Amino acid sequence: MENCMKNITKLPGIIIIICAITLALSGCFSPYQGDESSITINFSSSARAAAWPSATDNGILSALEHRITLTDSNGNKRHASVKGGESVKIYITPGSWQVEVEDWFDSFLFAKGSTITAGSPGGYIEVKRGQPNTVSIQMTEAFTIPRGNCFAVSNLGEWNAACSAMGSGGDYIIFLINDISGISATTSGSTFSTTGTVAILGNKKLTLSGTANGNLLRIDNSQTVTIKDVKLVGKGTTPNTGGSLVNIGGNATFIMQGSASVSGNVNKGIGAFAKGGGVFLGFGEFTMEDSSTVTGNTAIDGGGVYIEINYTFTMRHNASVTHNTATSADGTSHGGGVSVDGSFIMYDNARVSNNTVTVTGTNTLGGPQVDVCGGGVYLGGSSFSTEFIMHGGTVSGNTVSNPFSAETASGGGVFVNNNGTFHIAGGTVYGNNAGSLSNKCTGTATSAAALHKASTANATYGSPPVNFGIAGNDFGTNNNVTKAGALP
Repeated sequence: MENCMKNITKLPGIIIIICAITLALSGCFSPYQGDESSITINFSSSARAAAWPSATDNGILSALEHRITLTDSNGNKRHASVKGGESVKIYITPGSWQVEVEDWFDSFLFAKGSTITAGSPGGYIEVKRGQPNTVSIQMTEAFTIPRGNCFAVSNLGEWNAACSAMGSGGDYIIFLINDISGISATTSGSTFSTTGTVAILGNKKLTLSGTANGNLLRIDNSQTVTIKDVKLVGKGTTPNTGGSLVNIGGNATFIMQGSASVSGNVNKGIGAFAKGGGVFLGFGEFTMEDSSTVTGNTAIDGGGVYIEINYTFTMRHNASVTHNTATSADGTSHGGGVSVDGSFIMYDNARVSNNTVTVTGTNTLGGPQVDVCGGGVYLGGSSFSTEFIMHGGTVSGNTVSNPFSAETASGGGVFVNNNGTFHIAGGTVYGNNAGSLSNKCTGTATSAAALHKASTANATYGSPPVNFGIAGNDFGTNNNVTKAGALP
């Protein structure tokens, strides 16, 4: 042993290196970094408000994302998040910390709580090294809808159960956990029985059954239905003889938010059921916001959206109606993007673009053989007043396509019929194309025909120029057109 000790004393540099490596390795495998400690935040039902277990029963709790913010006494912040679960462990330095928690489902704030509202002194808890630092957060709802009226939907059975569980009144939220396919069509009444509000949330698909003919959503009974980030999907190329994908009636309101979309419906209905490939607004209001879109739908009248007399369709923000088609085999098609027998209002950066009107056969019922109008927007109003008001946005890249070159058609961008009013208070109309077609369609110009352009508007005519059809007359020669400002 003495000889060993003598040998060791001769190697002080080696000992120092070994000690340094040992300390370094112990630091690498330590659960802490530097001067850090940890805190465990509990989300158990016992830590929540008394109403919280109802949310757990409906499967909501496991679908939520806990977003956590910790703030020390100097204002320094740490952030963490965890999907579902009832606790999370976070490494932080010892000291005084405030804890704030928000429970989110996608972009929807469901509940929130903190040590500030829990009554801790100054809202702080003391985190100490080497001790079990634990805090339970009392969560409270961030909205007024009872948690018992919230449903987490993972499959078709749960979707049907949620729809049928709604009472005659009250407000409800459906959280989509998975894509839901095979949904039966609604041909009368309403998808939801409530006369209150229904919010459907989640970046998931709701798809109509491949054998169904009718509406995926039928909104009625003065209810307000909002979809946020939800994708409503039709049967693709399979015809739907039951009408539009969404039908709005009974003084109801339909709102699309976030990245919500209505797509993939080929409406092959007859008569009133032939209107609106994506959305039919028969009695109520329809609003598109954020980056929502109606795209890839087909109908005879209003490939994307049809608006009935006296009712209003509003587009805001970056909403779009795009790549829809109005087509028929009998020579009559109107409004590739939007067909308006009521009111249509655009704001901000909303756009109606790349829509088409075409026909595959001539009219055998009398009248002009081909009646093809309004690639982007068609204003009806041959016997009643309609209006299209642009406060902003664009109508661009739309087309009227007529394979029967001897016939007339009009309005690659916008067609305005007898009693229609198109008022441009802002926005642009450009790059629409009606080919070599003359600017004509059915009807005769009357004193009620009007195209209004505010003097401060920016109405840009692209190349090729936009084609305006004003009920049988070119815009430049129609003396019945009211011009509020000089054309650019």
